[in-house]
Amino acid sequence: MRIINFSFFIFISSVLFCVSAILFISISSTGAFSATFFSSSKIFPSFAFGISFQLPVILSLLARIGFVDSEYLKKRRKYVVVIIFAAAAILTPPDPVTQIGLAIPLLLLYELSIMSVKIIEKKIKEKEHAQY
Repeated sequence: MRIINFSFFIFISSVLFCVSAILFISISSTGAFSATFFSSSKIFPSFAFGISFQLPVILSLLARIGFVDSEYLKKRRKYVVVIIFAAAAILTPPDPVTQIGLAIPLLLLYELSIMSVKIIEKKIKEKEHAQY
């Protein structure tokens, strides 16, 4: 139940971050602000921010079931950087501010995910040693 609450909190926080920071900067730099502009091209990036910020939750769950470990994530870091920037270019409008605004937090969340996976691995090892 804690993971669901945490996941919901991250989703709402990321949507609010997108609307308040990234979209405000994007609109002020382009100078375009109308109801149709905001509703058509800014709702999807908000949803994309919300979904993509679930990265730590997804990687933590994958670590708990033993699908990934911290060494695997570290080895694949350079590929993940390229994938994150490509996904940011696809998921956001053709505006460099929102693309970078999605990519940089995702890179930080990936690094945070590696640290959380290390903690999960340590807890799993402690449980295994406690059983024997």
